[in-house]
Amino acid sequence: MQGQIDFFEKPSFDSEKIFGGHGALVFVIDAQVDYMEALNRLHQTVLRAHKVNPHLKLEVFIHKVDGLSDDIKFETQRDIHQRANDKLSNSGMEQIHLSFYLRTL
Repeated sequence: MQGQIDFFEKPSFDSEKIFGGHGALVFVIDAQVDYMEALNRLHQTVLRAHKVNPHLKLEVFIHKVDGLSDDIKFETQRDIHQRANDKLSNSGMEQIHLSFYLRTL
């Protein structure tokens, strides 16, 4: 894991402090690497955040798409969107809404 802090691995992780008094959570996924682990972390993060703050807006930035062709950009966005929502549905949390955005460097 590069450039990230994994709050879930810290014994002092306090969901209330991190997700409690905020209006939005932005989760960034790198489109140019295998994003399966990022999707697992997104799912775990969203479930914890929603439990603490069900009104939190959940924004997913699909980052570094400028190096991809248009077809690959949109296929990557569709794949991430589908997989993330499938995970939520399989957890019985289909009421959670995620917004997805393509971002450049």
